[in-house]
Formats: sequence, structure tokens, C-alpha cells
Amino acid sequence: MSFGRRPEADPAAVADQPTRLGGAPVPPPASGTPAPAPAAGADYAYQPTAAAFPAQHAQQALPAPGAPVGPFDPYGAGTPQGYRPQTPPPSAGGYGYPPQAPGPAYSQPGPAFPQQQAYGYPGPPAPAPRRRNPVLLYGGIVGGLLVVAIIGGLVILFDDDGRTGKGGGGGPAGTYNVAWAAPKAAGGHGSGLLGIWGGDKLVVRGDESGIRAYNSADGKEAWSLTPPAGAKEFCAMSYGPNGKGVGAVALNTGDGDCSTLGAVEVATGKLLWSKKVSTEKVYSPTLSITDKVIAVGAGSALGAFGVADGTPAWAYQPRDKSCSTSGARAAGAAIVLTDRCYGSTVSTKSTLQVLDAESGKAGAQFALEGSSERLSKVISDKPLVLAMSGGTGGDYVVGFDAAGKPMAKVPVKEAGSDSLRFSDSSDAFTLNVVSGTTLYVQGGTSSKPTIEAYDLTAGKKLWEKDSGSEQGMRLVSGTDKDGAVRAVVANGYSKPGKLVTLGKADGAVTELGPIAKPKSGTLIFSITEFVVTDEGSLVAFSKSSVSEPVVKFTKG
Repeated sequence: MSFGRRPEADPAAVADQPTRLGGAPVPPPASGTPAPAPAAGADYAYQPTAAAFPAQHAQQALPAPGAPVGPFDPYGAGTPQGYRPQTPPPSAGGYGYPPQAPGPAYSQPGPAFPQQQAYGYPGPPAPAPRRRNPVLLYGGIVGGLLVVAIIGGLVILFDDDGRTGKGGGGGPAGTYNVAWAAPKAAGGHGSGLLGIWGGDKLVVRGDESGIRAYNSADGKEAWSLTPPAGAKEFCAMSYGPNGKGVGAVALNTGDGDCSTLGAVEVATGKLLWSKKVSTEKVYSPTLSITDKVIAVGAGSALGAFGVADGTPAWAYQPRDKSCSTSGARAAGAAIVLTDRCYGSTVSTKSTLQVLDAESGKAGAQFALEGSSERLSKVISDKPLVLAMSGGTGGDYVVGFDAAGKPMAKVPVKEAGSDSLRFSDSSDAFTLNVVSGTTLYVQGGTSSKPTIEAYDLTAGKKLWEKDSGSEQGMRLVSGTDKDGAVRAVVANGYSKPGKLVTLGKADGAVTELGPIAKPKSGTLIFSITEFVVTDEGSLVAFSKSSVSEPVVKFTKG
């Protein structure tokens, strides 16, 4: 079973992927400090090295501001949000490694990121590690016992006549019945969903406390992986495994330092290796994995390491010594970043750059406007769609065509409505889907979420739909084989929810079937990630420990 997400992006198609800029401007160089001359040749010149990431002490970038607080925001207001990669969609199909018994992880010291000479004033303090809240409601956290009473408008209750076993109720023909509901792990799950991996036989869910795999046939736990000795928790996962069934993880060894990387064999849950790759602290990294490298984007630190053992593959060097990097984020087969230069001889002060993840070589590069425009998120890696912040006309989204050229800008904020809600392409949870040249995002208000469609070529809204339901609807990750976008409709306590598709031209709703409720009787709309597998099953992943971590539905 695969989750219907696109396979790893082809490096040649990197120009087709979108990105987003964000963050505060970097202070200018200190008075009296001469700016070094740019590298000979062009403004964009830089040399990838095989050593490791350069450390940029003076320009330590703060994470991009968090998304608006609301039922779709898994973090609290003001929570730093400093990356996000990926992240490439997982590849479909089985895994290339033979089954092995889980083995102990080993750790070995890695080279430090080479230090880059500091320019300008001391940078801002290191960002605190991003923490995930058990339940976030309009900026508040509530205990599990209060959830139903407080967020009645955000709970999906499905009809249940109690006719089926295996942890759920059934329904008439055409209903998505509960095939199984995975039990909570002993001691409770971590509070934040980090990643979802899938294949022919396994459904994998990861959070800070551990990564757990369930047999797709019956929901029984196949393996579990907890942080190895010396690590406090997992702090990032690649969006999916590579073509050989290996996924990438980052580990927090204390104080939010996620500079330790690891590779996990998804078929067995074995941590193949773990390795500290920097003596500098790395916060909120985004990870991409190809068959050759694990690419890392985190603020000003970016580079790649070999999948086999974590050996440094390359490290980014700025195009001039007066340039600082911000918003670096792994994006499938690419890494996307923005920079700002202060040297008097550098004619192009800010650029958006797309690098090949495996070689570090520069691909598309674009001059940016103003002094604070920068990448915020990679909404999609193929095609490339970016969320940018600090533009002269405000924050915006931009997609790139097949030739790698930027299309029209889509404003993030519309008069009289909330800002659009986005998630990184590496996020396990999905607040946006890209199909062709159309971007679908969660819109509306916190109490009545809608789905909005935007034409990336024209930069305008096509339509907005709430399906006429009591509680709006929630996008489902990915698209079907024809590129159709799907959503789960929430109808409150009295009516069953349902899975639907949305017409591209006008958002017309076509029902695929009602959804039976799991044994617990609730699915909390705002903290559930829905995925439709290639085989047509619906899988729900809880972002918290309020209910079962994973529930699988099959159509009767």
C-alpha cells in the first residue's frame, strides 16, 4: 500500500517546484567593516564543498513566524517554525532492503560545519525548539476530557450501528467502514505528528516519542523505534522514504539541537546509523532523502550527507562573503534558499536559489525585490510552489512552470478573510494540495473552514467551497490518479461525515461515500491528517494522543 503521494522528484524537474519566503531582514554590516569583493565572474558564484555546512554565527536566522492560530494550526501562537523541507513525497511500492531484525543504532562523531567569517552585528539568539501541543483550539490547549465539550464544532461523529468488530461500526453499502484502529502506545504518544511513511505492507506514524509501524492488513504493530541513547526525542522526519525504503530522521540531543541525523530501514524499523553532523546547533531542520543523500535545510545551515553512513556529500557556500543565507529548506530533489548580501560590489542584493540536493550545484536563481523578501515554506516540490514573505506587495505564493520560470504571485491575504493557511511539503499534515497549475488550500474561518482553489498561472482565486456542511471540510493529502482533489466533509453529531472529490473548474462536490466512526466515536477534525491510499482505503492519522493514532477505513 502506498499513500498516493508522488515519488521522489527527479533532479531534472527541480525547476517545477514551488517555495515560500519568510523571516526578518538581516542587520547590515557593522560600520567601518569593509565588505569583501564578490567572487570573480558573477553575483551568483559559490562553491559547494565536501566538508560540511558553513556556520553563520552572525546571521543565525530565527525560524519563520508561525501560521495563524486556529483549528488548523498544530502549534501555539508565537511558536517558532524554522524550516520545512521537504520534502519529497514518499515513493510508492515496496522496500528495497531485505527484512532484518532490529539492531542497535550506533553513533559516531561528525565534522563540524565550517565556520564562516562573521559580518555585521551579532545575530539574534538561537530559536527555541518547536514544541507541538496536544490539542490546539483557538490558541489554547485543553485536556482530553474537555475536548468534546469545548470543540464540539470541530469533532466529527459518524453514525455507528455497532454491527462490525475490529474497533468500529459499519454502514450500508458504499460506506467507508473501520477496518482497524491502532491502539495507543504504552505510555501515550508524543504530542506532535512528525511524519507519515507508507508502503505495500506497512503504515508508519512518527512523533517525538517514537516511530511505529502497523501492518496495513490488520493494524497490529509491526515494529517501534524509540530515540537511541543520547537523544531525547525525534525532531524531524523526511516526508517519505527513498526508492530503497530508507527514511531520514533528525534527533534532538538537548536544548532543541537537532544536528544528529539518522537513517531508518522502513521494512524493519532498524536505525541503520545515527551521526552528529555539526558542532553547531541546528534547529527545526527539514529533511529530504534520495537514494544517495539526506539533504538538510535549516535556517542558514544546508548541505547533504550520504545515505549509507552520513558522510558529508557537500556544503553550501554563499555567493559572496557579505551574504547571509535564510529560509533554507529541503524540497525533494532540491534545496531552496534565499540570501541577502551587503557588499558594495554585489549588484544583486537578494536572491532565491534552487540547488540540486545530490550535488549542491546551483539551478534556477532569481533576484528578489526589497530588503526583507525571503522564503517561508516549500508548499510543493513537484511542481515547485513556494510561500514567500516580506514581498513589496505583502506575502505571496508563487509556482514555477515546466521551464523553471516563476508564474503569477498569489496574495496570501485577502480583504475581509483570514490569511491562507499553508503547510510545508514536508509536513505530515496537509493544509494545501497542488494539482497541475491549481493550488488548493484551507480557507474560510476557524469555525467554518472552507477549501479555496487558485490558478497559479493567473494568480487569482477560482472558487471557494464549504460543501454546505455544518462544519466545513478538510483537504485530504494528494490526489487520485486523475489529479482530482479529495476532502473529508464534517457534518457534526447528527450526520455522518463523508469522503468527496472536488471539481477542478468550480469545486463541485461528488460524494465517494459516508465514513463510519471508529470505536472511540470521535475523530477530531482539526488534529487529523487524512490520506487515501492507492488502493482506495482512507487512513486517518491523529496529530495528538487524544484518540487512536491511526485508523484505517475500507469501502464496503
